[in-house]
Amino acid sequence: MENKIINVARFSSGQEEEKLFLITKSFKKVFIKSAIIYSVYFMLLTSNALAFDMSEIELTPEITVSETYDDNISYASAHELSDFITRINPGVTAEYDADEFRWDIYADVTQVMFARHNEFDNTSESVAFNGQLDLSKHDRLTLSEKFSHTYEPVSFDEAFGRTLGRYSYYTNNIVVEYIRDITSQCEAKVYYGHRSDQFAGHVAEDSYMNTAGAQIDYSLTSRTRVYAYDEFSKRTYEYGFDLSKNRAAAGIEQDITNQLSCTAEAGIDFISADSDYQKPLISLSLNDRIDESTDASLSYVQEYAISQYQQDCFDSWMTSAKLSRHPSPRIQYGCALFYGEGKYSNAAFHEQFIGNEIWLNYSINKNTDIIAAYTLAKVLSGDADREYTKNKILTGVRAKF
Repeated sequence: MENKIINVARFSSGQEEEKLFLITKSFKKVFIKSAIIYSVYFMLLTSNALAFDMSEIELTPEITVSETYDDNISYASAHELSDFITRINPGVTAEYDADEFRWDIYADVTQVMFARHNEFDNTSESVAFNGQLDLSKHDRLTLSEKFSHTYEPVSFDEAFGRTLGRYSYYTNNIVVEYIRDITSQCEAKVYYGHRSDQFAGHVAEDSYMNTAGAQIDYSLTSRTRVYAYDEFSKRTYEYGFDLSKNRAAAGIEQDITNQLSCTAEAGIDFISADSDYQKPLISLSLNDRIDESTDASLSYVQEYAISQYQQDCFDSWMTSAKLSRHPSPRIQYGCALFYGEGKYSNAAFHEQFIGNEIWLNYSINKNTDIIAAYTLAKVLSGDADREYTKNKILTGVRAKF
């Protein structure tokens, strides 16, 4: 049943009109909500803070051109389609840093072209913004926004639990924080977040989620920090009922040595859906600077998450590991492993996700890199329609100017 999604790019004229309408509607939603929050934020800024010289902005344009062989472009469980995919990805980073006001933004556009199945040709976009305004010595405001329009997941954790298929979808996530230094050791913050998820066609239902919370951090020593927070989230679907979650959690960040650090967090989620749930939250991570050229990380997360793909909750745990080496100024390579198990509360079967990535970067000069990567993604499920295996081999060139 899920495999029918592979045909989303083959529309009749009436379906093309519907797709255009849905995309236009999605863009308007994202644009209006972003504009409102940005306007409120910047109205808080003083005129002096905004009076910066354009010459003080540091711009870094870049472009990546790559060729990928993909043996399952539509995430199908049977009758897989393979193709060679060309991506042209220009982008730019802009940064501004002053005493009281600083921000950075990255934006790119990716043109994707298929050698055989050109009905899947598309254009993707992404924008990431971070800004901070120091109101006083002890008070500051931060704003972050991440927008993306894409046709497939860009990471293993995003692919885990996802509705299968290659389809157009938009996500926009905005977070505003007010932070106050109570003492030299204690910091408190309140925050608000808004996330929207829109899908072209009838792949999934559009929804948005609002989150509000408060957190307090306390540094016990220069190596140990503890924190606690409480937040409430509510996801509203375009059709149907709302799902909400109240999370109470606490954690600790510890620098075990100069090279090794860990973070541990535990809490409980009170979820209101078709019935009420109380589910644990567990999060662990380790980061190790093994030597000057080697970094390693390991993480584990168990949670009961409100899904952006369907009116349901995804009960899951996942673990990941990453190792990267930089043995010389020109060469960098590494690998990443991912494994997760999960089940939607209304589904009959569990799902297993296995991911593996190996990459190599070689610097021709300080501005130009040759890149290569191999990626494996595999889903195992009691529902055969949700299973797939996907291999990708990529090579390309990335240049900064």
